[in-house]
Amino acid sequence: MKRYAWLLTNYPQVIILFDIVLVVVVTSISMTLYGLPAFKEPLKGVSPRGTVIGGRQKAMGQVADETASGELTTAPRFPDSSPSPSQSGTAVFSCLDEPIMGLPNPRMVLEPTTSGKNLLSAEHLRAACEWENKHVRPFHKGRCSDLHSLHLYIRALNGKNISDCSDISDADVTMALKIVQNCSRYYFDGLLARPCAPGNPACAGVPQQCYKHGAVYKILHYLTDVDFVKDGDTTKTTVAYSVLYIRNARDMLHDIWMGDWFADPDELRDYYMDELDGGAVGKDLVKSRAMSLNVAPETLTKYVFKDLMLFGVAMGSILILLFFYLRSVVLMFATMANVGCTISVSYFLYMVVYRIPFFPFMNIVAGLLLIAIGADGVFILYDLKEEAQRHDKDASLETAVLKMLKHGALSIFVTSCTTAAAVFSNVISNVTSLRCFGIYGGTCVLINLWFLLTFAPAVIVLREKVNARHPIKCCRTRPEDEDASPSRLSRVATLFWKTYLPNAVTRFAPLWITLFLIIGIAGLIVVFVAPKLKVQSEREYPIFHNKQAFELYRWHYRESFRFELEQMARERSRMNVQVVWGVDGTDNGNQFNPDDPGTLRFDGDFDLYHPDSQKFLRQFCTDLLKQSFVYDASNYECFFDLVAGATTESCVNKRHRCCDKGPFPITVFDARDCLKNDSVQALMTSTRQPNKTVIGQAIYDSSGKAVAFRYSFQTNENWTTDYSDMNTFYKKVDRYMKDQLTVDAHGLDNGWLVGLTGLELGLYDLQDALSRGTLLGIALSIGIGFLVLLFTSLNIFITLYAMLTISLTIAVTMAALVLLGWEVTLFDSIVISLAVGLSIDFSIHYGIGYKVAPSQHRKDRVHDVLCSIGSAVAMAAITTFAAGTSVSFGLLVTYKHFGTFLMLVMTISWCFGTLFFLPLLSVVGPRQGFGEISCSKKNDEAEKAEDEEATGSEYNMNGQVQDSSNKGSFSSMVKPDNRVSPDEMKTPPHSRPASQRQHRPASPEPPQKY
Repeated sequence: MKRYAWLLTNYPQVIILFDIVLVVVVTSISMTLYGLPAFKEPLKGVSPRGTVIGGRQKAMGQVADETASGELTTAPRFPDSSPSPSQSGTAVFSCLDEPIMGLPNPRMVLEPTTSGKNLLSAEHLRAACEWENKHVRPFHKGRCSDLHSLHLYIRALNGKNISDCSDISDADVTMALKIVQNCSRYYFDGLLARPCAPGNPACAGVPQQCYKHGAVYKILHYLTDVDFVKDGDTTKTTVAYSVLYIRNARDMLHDIWMGDWFADPDELRDYYMDELDGGAVGKDLVKSRAMSLNVAPETLTKYVFKDLMLFGVAMGSILILLFFYLRSVVLMFATMANVGCTISVSYFLYMVVYRIPFFPFMNIVAGLLLIAIGADGVFILYDLKEEAQRHDKDASLETAVLKMLKHGALSIFVTSCTTAAAVFSNVISNVTSLRCFGIYGGTCVLINLWFLLTFAPAVIVLREKVNARHPIKCCRTRPEDEDASPSRLSRVATLFWKTYLPNAVTRFAPLWITLFLIIGIAGLIVVFVAPKLKVQSEREYPIFHNKQAFELYRWHYRESFRFELEQMARERSRMNVQVVWGVDGTDNGNQFNPDDPGTLRFDGDFDLYHPDSQKFLRQFCTDLLKQSFVYDASNYECFFDLVAGATTESCVNKRHRCCDKGPFPITVFDARDCLKNDSVQALMTSTRQPNKTVIGQAIYDSSGKAVAFRYSFQTNENWTTDYSDMNTFYKKVDRYMKDQLTVDAHGLDNGWLVGLTGLELGLYDLQDALSRGTLLGIALSIGIGFLVLLFTSLNIFITLYAMLTISLTIAVTMAALVLLGWEVTLFDSIVISLAVGLSIDFSIHYGIGYKVAPSQHRKDRVHDVLCSIGSAVAMAAITTFAAGTSVSFGLLVTYKHFGTFLMLVMTISWCFGTLFFLPLLSVVGPRQGFGEISCSKKNDEAEKAEDEEATGSEYNMNGQVQDSSNKGSFSSMVKPDNRVSPDEMKTPPHSRPASQRQHRPASPEPPQKY
């Protein structure tokens, strides 16, 4: 430490140059090899990897891909008899008769500008027509069927030309409304959901005007809100919202992005996003402030970088605070450079050294974290250096620097390690983006520690030396005349930090402890009892905040339309699952790279042809259909039941080759012939009952060998977003499967359960990964924080009190997030894990400050802590709060949530640290070495001798000079002449700063080292 202080003092420019060269070299290498991250797919990597369900879903997805490509085949195969999506219309004889495909059509919600007005009026329909001509038609080059709107079908019901809707009259509206009212009962009876044509017996009794062009069905199902003719009540004729559709869904994705039907897709997207950014489009009678548009990755990337400007705002706010606190332009820009250098070096390590090919969008948050916490270390270093020089004007710069390092380096090291541990804890997550963020973010915090211990102190020393040789008045922190009267603001600040706040903390300590204990317990109730912290309940990850146009449709308007309610009911239908044998369900790809799914591997032990396998799979199916979780088991036929029945049949007029094979199970040789692809297909086609579904399907490789087998069935459980219900269902079915799969032969014990399509259990898998990873990350972070604080403070009671404070802080922070309506999404799990790292810093500063305070009594020690570091801790909280405020105005929910979190955690952690932890110490804090973890006496004496040799004097916590020859006397820690001014005598001892208190030397307490 002494040698490094000498190097910093004499050659600061060398250290600065070394850091600059290091940054330039590593930046050049990383930019040359990899360039800047593109974020072309910001939502890539949000799926769990390495989970049981995730690995199985990925394997079956690869089976589906190879089946589609022809590398694998399946048998039996049956035509898809599922009904097509509900649609209306006759045989196509005009562009109006083409059906609307409800999802995922780009659609815009129109509503009256004045709330409560009826959109189904002539003037509003004409305004909607003008809105369409102004905001949609200029970009549209398609056919008339590519646009579907209420005013268009009102014209159609009146038999008028749909190309011009500017002359819609009240009579047109009245006539169309009458037709809809008369035909609505057929819609609610389900008779209009099928294509109708004259002479179709399915539409017998339905008037032609009710199904002409499918207009009535489209108006009620797609174009108007659910309150229009609600539940068949024809007196409810007010239309609050209407939808404008663009293009049918079947070709929409290809045509929009390829530009076949729109003049310029980029121009279209930018137009609507820019217009809706500021509110609604339209100012007259109608407006649109919400839309459902498939946001292209390019558009999302644009907004990612657009919101990066908020990082600049955050940095600017912190720099302003830095300047007013430090009064130094040099240190202000050095702090900004420190953040930039940290990001650059960390990117080099991540891409070049760690060789992680995937750089997710979440990694941007690390930059914001650095901006928020980067100034804290500068405050500590600069204040310690100034304090040392202020109280010993004759001390050399090297002595002040050594003092700065001995106290500041430890504090910065401890806080950086705890924050890094909190960030690194995300590595245990199963979500790729969180793992990558954990590595990159943790690296950023540690590299920031390097620059705070090299670059920042070197700049401080170099500035001091230059200012000593060439004083610059504007850059000096304090006036040259130390006796100059302080400003009014300075006097108020001094009174607050050295008198009012210490008195409030110590005098009302029982009140503060009781109050914050109640708040903490209430937070625990909110998080764990009611309303409870919930995991993500939507399949889609929210991109923008819920008041933005695209999210507004999903959160506010979606349930206002019948077709959306129908789709939501379909999503929550009974789940289909499958039990699979022969496929390796483990994820063998690179779990840090979402582009590497691994390879499909089969279980070489599985042998479908062995008699034991045939017998087991038949009995498994029989037992499965008896279980309560299988829906309508009587509708299923077991695959091997049909095979068993066919093996004893005569081969006369049989197209399959399972006949005349003898009793079931058949030999391996016969099974290879019977269970060939074409034979199975012929068997199932000829023998299965037409009203039943065969449960069981073999999967064949390119050589025709059966390499896998699966049973697919529908369950009684409806899909839901509720994690608890899904967890109960999955555990129940999975437990049954494990109990059944106990035959340790031919790979039969390697079967496993998974959803049929990936949608059934995909959200549950993500919820499970987030809930487990978040709680485990919090526990790991708290554990590491406990160890760091214990070995730093060397006092078990200070550590326990700090851990109690941190736990309550986290509980109240999470409770606030719950009350704000947050769910634990992918990003919010990062936020919660950071709560430990960010809230522990204040307790560490206060705890160590209490331990090394020179006073003997508890209350005096708390006074010492607040007088010496209270303002620095508060300034650190203020700068982080300012950074959070800046980014909370972001359009992307990622930035908005992180900014809100920073403001909450800084406010709550400062309040708990100052008004709970310190009052707790003032009442039951350890003293006279109670609870101390002793170190060896030899090491203590060596450290003491090094301090005396280096400085020749010691500073107490308040920076007062203590002669090394008289360290044992408390009189050496106060004013040299031990006098108190008359003004100081007016203040009670506990209200005075530590430097103004008199101590009795009768019972001295040896000073403790930081």
